[in-house]
Amino acid sequence: MWDSTSPPEDLDLVGFRYGMAASVRVLPSVSLVGEVTGRSTITDETISVPFGAPGRIPLGGAVEVPATLPRSDVVAGSVGIKARLLPHCVGYVSVIFPLVKDGVTAPVTPIGGVELMF
Repeated sequence: MWDSTSPPEDLDLVGFRYGMAASVRVLPSVSLVGEVTGRSTITDETISVPFGAPGRIPLGGAVEVPATLPRSDVVAGSVGIKARLLPHCVGYVSVIFPLVKDGVTAPVTPIGGVELMF
């Protein structure tokens, strides 16, 4: 475990998140919104995977086989519309889609919601 005052000992555990967004007002109460968000890891990660038949542990304990997980970049984009519905109420609909083939994601994920300000 490391804190923000010292560098991490193991770069396999380090990743970073990033994002960028733009909003364009098309009508006095309606905006188009576009976003790009992502998470990237710094290096490949080496893990140990238990190996053997289920329920059978060989003499000397379970055998663990090393495996390498390659560094990953999971990047998604989204586009949507945000509109003022009432003086203190905003509604939005958007779709999120992957920009890279890394990670397990749906081709398109619809989202929507209402924000109330008080």
